[in-house]
Amino acid sequence: MEPFYEDPNILSEYLLFHYGSDEEIFRWDFGPKESTQFPKRIAHFFKEHYPQKGDEGQLRALDIGCSVGRSSFELTHYADKVIGLDYSQAFIDAAKSLQTESKRSYSYKIQGNRRQETIASVPADCDPSKVTFDQADAMNLPLDELGKFDIVLASNLICRLPDPGKFMGELKDLVSSGGVFVLSTPYSYLEAFTETECWLGGTEGCAPFDTIKEVLNPNFTLLKEDDTPMLIREHERKFQWTVCHVSVWKRT
Repeated sequence: MEPFYEDPNILSEYLLFHYGSDEEIFRWDFGPKESTQFPKRIAHFFKEHYPQKGDEGQLRALDIGCSVGRSSFELTHYADKVIGLDYSQAFIDAAKSLQTESKRSYSYKIQGNRRQETIASVPADCDPSKVTFDQADAMNLPLDELGKFDIVLASNLICRLPDPGKFMGELKDLVSSGGVFVLSTPYSYLEAFTETECWLGGTEGCAPFDTIKEVLNPNFTLLKEDDTPMLIREHERKFQWTVCHVSVWKRT
């Protein structure tokens, strides 16, 4: 996993995925234009279910698998403190530079060796001062150090973990009572990341979401589920188009 997500070309793809304009990501008049801006959309997808703070209370949010940080910044609309964690040091370094400088120069591929210079910027309506980024392994989270959160977002993370069941089992120790957990995944398990016996469903006769419900139901109540598209641009004529299954859960 590490070499792939430390690749400078992958970093530029994800900076564009998180911060690129619609025109930069997809310039054509046809195609899946509604699929851009996924990292922003997923942070607001279930805003009606996010817990409301009291007069003196403060909300904490955790974006686990935060990549280069766009969803973490968007969560500042709801939380007073946001922590973004990712396994990739390259992603975290980029997110930290955006947190401190509010912008970062980079280039993305057009075709072949042709590249376009551009700037990733934190949206003006977000508050970077609320966010802290750090490198961490979702398989070995310092649970006592992190404490509990009112909002936990895991976007397209579980099918890139060696043991997603272990991570899901620890959520009861991360989410506060009454807090929400938002899960997005395309269930694109690969043996390069996760041995087959550790997949949460996806094998013969075992639907992934049924397995997830079995894991979460003792401590969480399902509030809503839906499907939403996302688009990652590799170059101007090649894209990854994915339909993610998104669910929101309330900690009992």
